[in-house]
Amino acid sequence: MASFVSHAQNREDVLLWRALNDVEQGRYIDLGAAEPVTDSVTYAFYQRGWSGINVEPVRTLFDQLQAERPRDINLNIGAGEATDERTLHELVGTGLSTFEGKAAARLARSVGCDTRTAQTQIRPMGEVCREYGFSTAHFLKIDVEGMEEQALRGFDFGYCRPWIVLVESTIPNSRVQRFRSWEPLLTRQGYDFAQFDGLNRFYLCEQHKDRMSRLSVPVNVFDGYRTAAEFFLARRAQDERQTKEALEASFEHERTKAEQRSQAEKQATAQARAEAEAQSRARDKAQAQARAHEAATVALRSEFEQALTAARAQHEQAEARAVASEAQAERADSRAAASDQRALAEQRERQSTQARLAEVEQQAARAEQAAQAAALAAADAAREAVQQAELTAQRHQSALQQQEQVSKAQRDQLQSRMEMEHRAAQEAKQLHRKLLDAHVALEAGYLQLQAQSKAQQHQLKASQTATRRAQDHSRQQKAKLVALEADLASLKDAYQALDANLHQALEQVTAQSRQAEWQDQELAGREQALRAADVRIERLRAELVESERQERARSQQLQWVYESRSWQITAPLRFVSRAVGASLRLLARMGFEALIFLTGPLLRPLIKRKSVFAFGVQLFNRAPALKSVVRDILARRGLLPGGVMASGGLPPVQPTAVSAVNATQATAEPVKSDEPMTERVVGQAPEPTIDAAVFARVRNRLGPVKSPS
Repeated sequence: MASFVSHAQNREDVLLWRALNDVEQGRYIDLGAAEPVTDSVTYAFYQRGWSGINVEPVRTLFDQLQAERPRDINLNIGAGEATDERTLHELVGTGLSTFEGKAAARLARSVGCDTRTAQTQIRPMGEVCREYGFSTAHFLKIDVEGMEEQALRGFDFGYCRPWIVLVESTIPNSRVQRFRSWEPLLTRQGYDFAQFDGLNRFYLCEQHKDRMSRLSVPVNVFDGYRTAAEFFLARRAQDERQTKEALEASFEHERTKAEQRSQAEKQATAQARAEAEAQSRARDKAQAQARAHEAATVALRSEFEQALTAARAQHEQAEARAVASEAQAERADSRAAASDQRALAEQRERQSTQARLAEVEQQAARAEQAAQAAALAAADAAREAVQQAELTAQRHQSALQQQEQVSKAQRDQLQSRMEMEHRAAQEAKQLHRKLLDAHVALEAGYLQLQAQSKAQQHQLKASQTATRRAQDHSRQQKAKLVALEADLASLKDAYQALDANLHQALEQVTAQSRQAEWQDQELAGREQALRAADVRIERLRAELVESERQERARSQQLQWVYESRSWQITAPLRFVSRAVGASLRLLARMGFEALIFLTGPLLRPLIKRKSVFAFGVQLFNRAPALKSVVRDILARRGLLPGGVMASGGLPPVQPTAVSAVNATQATAEPVKSDEPMTERVVGQAPEPTIDAAVFARVRNRLGPVKSPS
């Protein structure tokens, strides 16, 4: 597997790494660094511990460099010949920028984007290197969009001498090279040209010529590199493969967990079902107990009602007996009152008897007083009457005592009956209280049983709800499991599609790599052709310099001749000679026209023949004076094309056929060159020949040829 990942746009870092792979923790200078990773020439070296100076005038790209390259020296300036401040034209969204306004407008029109400007400081790199003590650099990369010459003039090669210098040498977004103005600045500093990769020109310091063999060969398959696209595709494929494996493992784990949860839920469902059945049995039992309690409560209530009815009956009976005893007591009281009345009456009678006795005693006393004689006789009768009265009073008193004893016994009996009835009433009240307490206890037990039954019903409902929830959760887990399986299937399909896309992308990258290799080979061939053309151009330049020197010498000699006295003396003679020559040419032209006019009918058949016409043309070519006259006459008559008029004379006729010459001219390939017009060297133009157009126009001008018959 390749160990080097190329991030550069044109694989410049591969070529630099081949030349500098034995340098550890090297240093670089990047003028026009652009983005820190994408299309960066220095990022692969930065990953291998290198560091250096990055110069980027665009603010947004400079901020990215500051964030991604903390080990480098990042400067938000432009590289130039001297310290200055200029307007930077940035092409929005392309990564291109330049300090040349016309070039920015042309690029914006060709790319189709907007531009924005910013004032940017320009500093010479020699001053920057001295400021940061940067005296050693292994390579210098310059991509400044038209400022190459100013950047090289501002670089101090005496203080910092990079081993390799690569400069972007083409006009932006074109194949036209532009290096003639700044290349001598490098060659005078002892840098030899190594190669041109289609975009950049590489130069090697003469102190390190031993690395020329590494640097002069274009990037090829033996460099063992991978492009950033291939690397990121491979890493993306690896990440997706790892993601797929992680997803599969996660899916297996989730499926295992789902199965475990399903089993646990099944167990929980079974347990909940068993608990529900147990609760159902407990509920049935509780309901049976509740029904038994209700039956017992009903029985107790019926018993209580019966006892209450009996107690009420007894109470009513006791009340009736109490009423009867009260009636008897009242009757006894009435009898006692009657006996008391009788006793009172007897007492009144006794009082009255005593009063009568007192009265009798008074009468007796009076009788004694009245009749003392009869007193003795009547005393005995009175004593007897008193004794009888006392006996009667005693009898009445004993009868009253007997009646009082009878009434007292009746009272005691009535009181004992009342006490018994009161005790019976108290017992009835106590029994009523007990019955009420038992009823309250029975109602409390019934309410407690109802509460327990309701609680058990709530528990049963809760267990049923938990069972339903467990069943719903189980169904949801099963749905999630099905969804996960569907997601896994879709992920497998996506991975297969991604794998197919990856293979297709790899095939495309391989095809592009092969096409790039073919293009590199073609570019190498063109480079060799350009080198040969450069050699020829240099040789032609030398010849041109020599011819210019000879021309200057001839001009100097002519100047000497013009300034000589003999030239000044012979000036009138030259004027006369030119006047005579002009007159003779005028007479010859007029005579030739008259000759053509007079001898036209005779010469037409002869001129119609190619051999005669070619002989005449060759004759005129041998006589320059006559040739110019004939050329002017033919041009005025419209018998010569523009190319023949511009060639300076009539062309010589080639011995080959006119059709062959025309075919050769038609199949000639146009000259192609990637160099600008200012640097092209036009070769010597081939000697023009007569073509069929000239011959046809002359023949048509002379008219048709009559048949000899």
